[in-house]
Amino acid sequence: TTMLVRVGEGVRSAAGGPATTQALERSVTVPGRFSLAVQDTALSYVDNERFETEQILTVQMTEGVSPEDLRKRLRVWVLPEFHPDTPADQRRQKYEWNTPALVAGEILKLAKSVELESIPASNDYPTVHAFRYRADVGRWLYVALDKGVKSFGGYELGRKFDRTLEVPRLPQEVKILHSGALLSLSGDHKVSLDQVISTMRQTG
Repeated sequence: TTMLVRVGEGVRSAAGGPATTQALERSVTVPGRFSLAVQDTALSYVDNERFETEQILTVQMTEGVSPEDLRKRLRVWVLPEFHPDTPADQRRQKYEWNTPALVAGEILKLAKSVELESIPASNDYPTVHAFRYRADVGRWLYVALDKGVKSFGGYELGRKFDRTLEVPRLPQEVKILHSGALLSLSGDHKVSLDQVISTMRQTG
């Protein structure tokens, strides 16, 4: 529903100054009961307090939502590496599940459910929700949020939301493992490094 807001000319600030010389009009959308929506979903990497790189799924809503309400309606699967219709002798390149329209019921039967670990938020009704997960780089995830999620203001997700996301490559970086260490003036001069690459973690 759209509402027209009109302010006539001659309005003057309480702090003084000239009055408005013309009327102002603006259309304002009045949100309905089912106006709650998913604004964005993304996969990323974040370092924890032990400097370990973790895989993170974020779900951003248009309004603040209870983490418990969202979590019980959120489900994630790792999709098959190859499409089941592709003959076994031709399965050389991973299938790109780049749209949820490709994920039918028979595909989900072949998919593997992903365990999610909620990351505590700073308030009771956040708009951004984060979860830890584990999946191989390059695999596709199917993310589904069932309808019925309600925001703090009473707005509701009126229809199921789904999206497919590809697990991104790990950031390539080198970190110093220990802080505050001093190198001696004699002997070996070595610093322990932690190297994160796309397929494994190495220490050397």
